[in-house]
Amino acid sequence: MGIHNFRLSELQMTEIWENMLKLNSPREAVCQWAVDNFDYLESFIPSSYPRVIREGADNTGLFISSMVLACLSISLVLVAGVVVVCKKDTRVVKYAQLEFLLLLLSGALLISIGAILLAVPATDGICGASIWFVNLGYTLELVPLIVKVAAINKLMVAAKKMRRVVVRRKPLFYGVADSISESGETIVTVTYFCTSKSD
Repeated sequence: MGIHNFRLSELQMTEIWENMLKLNSPREAVCQWAVDNFDYLESFIPSSYPRVIREGADNTGLFISSMVLACLSISLVLVAGVVVVCKKDTRVVKYAQLEFLLLLLSGALLISIGAILLAVPATDGICGASIWFVNLGYTLELVPLIVKVAAINKLMVAAKKMRRVVVRRKPLFYGVADSISESGETIVTVTYFCTSKSD
């Protein structure tokens, strides 16, 4: 028997109604009926209840490999950041714009930190933090690319019409900041569900 098969017959409803007339409280009447018919109610509880929590198989190999890859990615991002800062006066970095390169690298760093947090045993804090790091990291990594591509498209369209266009940096950064605020709203919602103790 499952809970979806639970039905009260007319006789059982009459017993509850009589209890309500005697006790002058619907809540007390239902509770009294439940006490009197506990065996009947117990037959609807699944045989697998309560659940037995079993520890999963030992995943030390998976844990170690994921930690090694996450630490490797963090070290590669840090090395790339040092190289970009050291070569900030070269033409390539100037054309690519140092600020946007640093945004991309900071996004990759946040994703790598989120990967480490996803690998360690979960708690409420780690669950929420991993979501924050991964989502903000992807936002900081992808949105500057999209903003730059949109600016390049604007230049190309203007060039086809033989117009001169000046692309200012502030609107580009506003586009990145706007997408981060939208991503933050999503993360706050997910973080609430992460800490709600629900399965």
